[in-house]
Amino acid sequence: MFDAGKSETVFLKEPLPVLIVYWTISVGASGDVRFARDVYGRDAAVMRALGAAPVPSVIR
Repeated sequence: MFDAGKSETVFLKEPLPVLIVYWTISVGASGDVRFARDVYGRDAAVMRALGAAPVPSVIR
C-alpha cells in the first residue's frame, strides 16, 4: 500500500492497540549483531535514562 504512494483509511469496530518501535540495534538470523544509524537521535537520551555511558556506534 505505501509502496504505491497511496494510503487508505479503515474504520475498525473495536480499538486496536498499535506499538511503534524504533530499533537501532538488532540481531540477525545468524546471530550477528546489526547496528543501524540513529536517525532520530534518541539513543543518547535512552542511554542516559538507563544510566549507561553512550558508546560510539559503527555503521557498516
